[in-house]
Amino acid sequence: MTTTPKVKKVLLPQPLEQEAVSVLESAKVEVVLAPDKKPEIVAPLLKDAQAVILRTGIFFSRKLMDRADDLWLIARTGAGVDNVDVPAATD
Repeated sequence: MTTTPKVKKVLLPQPLEQEAVSVLESAKVEVVLAPDKKPEIVAPLLKDAQAVILRTGIFFSRKLMDRADDLWLIARTGAGVDNVDVPAATD
């Protein structure tokens, strides 16, 4: 049986509502807010993140996913996954 590791670090390419951030912090998760949603800024911040929570302002491509060493979860606020390379995420 495969177990999912405990998420220790979540990357936010864009800000979330404070209530959502508070929930993450109360679960002892380190929340890292990217200073800008540009892929070249987000990419190095993915290195040791286990999760990323996306809004609509960034396309989460295979190239970005490849920068992560231990990414287990890609979450998307709102509806749809049109800004996620789903085949790459599935791989």
